[in-house]
Amino acid sequence: MFYLRAYLIRKEVIDKMRILITGAFGNLGLKVIDRLLKQEHDVTCFDIKNKKNLKTSKKFKDINTVWGDIRDINSFKKAVEENDIIIHLAFVIPPLSEKDPDIAWDINVEGTRNIIEAIKSSNAKKRLIFTSSISVYGTSSENPPRKITDPVQPTDSYSHHKVVCEHLIRISNIDHCILRLGAVLSIDLCELDPLLYKVPIDKRIELVHIEDAALAVVNSISNKKATNKTLLIGGGNSCQMLQRDFIKKVLKVVGVGMLPPNAFSIEAFYTDWMDTNQSQAILQYQEKDLDDYIEDLKKALGFKRHFVKIFQPIVRYTLLKKSPFMGSARSNTKTKTKTLQKNRLSTS
Repeated sequence: MFYLRAYLIRKEVIDKMRILITGAFGNLGLKVIDRLLKQEHDVTCFDIKNKKNLKTSKKFKDINTVWGDIRDINSFKKAVEENDIIIHLAFVIPPLSEKDPDIAWDINVEGTRNIIEAIKSSNAKKRLIFTSSISVYGTSSENPPRKITDPVQPTDSYSHHKVVCEHLIRISNIDHCILRLGAVLSIDLCELDPLLYKVPIDKRIELVHIEDAALAVVNSISNKKATNKTLLIGGGNSCQMLQRDFIKKVLKVVGVGMLPPNAFSIEAFYTDWMDTNQSQAILQYQEKDLDDYIEDLKKALGFKRHFVKIFQPIVRYTLLKKSPFMGSARSNTKTKTKTLQKNRLSTS
């Protein structure tokens, strides 16, 4: 019994890792932190110092926090040196990446270059986990699902930055794993706003619960089969649907009901179904589906669901007002929208 206990203690020490997370206090980062702490790893969080992040950091007792700017290699170089694994989540996403692509480039691309340089200048071998996106493929494929071998065709600053960062990581000769995420489902409804209107309602989309996305990240940190691989991370067959099916279910739970079709864009978008057989075989992360998300959403909303029902017209009006394709904002794109609708009818 003594030898068995000694072996278990020794194994626990061997498996324990020192892990640095950039962009740690975003939605995905928080889930990754939770999972790493449950596995008793040493976790260091790197992020921008602001009121929101300061408040969030206080929720965790067993983490180290390093405040800084990813554009300044000196603010995190020591943290990279002191950790075995770097999980790189820090990235400017739409709409900010499209409003100010120059700043986004400095943070996304130059920031990633800094991470790579800090790893390469370290004396010890490190592993870099980078979260990329299905957006690198561009608009829908004619023959779904998306495969890892499909050519990348970035269509905006965000997806272009992801492609460049992937390339920088591959040519660096650093031990790495690149995870191209599908549509990550967060319980924070505010996070749905960008997709709510920009994804056409007849568009294919593959969802991945944020807990599953975090599990994929954590399961890649020491998995030898994931070494130097690029993997597609989605929820699997049960999470493949059309955008309208997803929106209907979510808005029904919220108590608002489906929004009119003209609240959504009809322009091509880069969500699609994915072939996740390889990633699931290696990482074993697919545990939740849309029904699990709906239940989580119900719990998160709690008593607020009753207030939404009471003030449903006001909530509905507020949601519609946010759409860039309705009201005063829509007038700016009215001509373009009509042209696209005519083209769609002529080819149907």
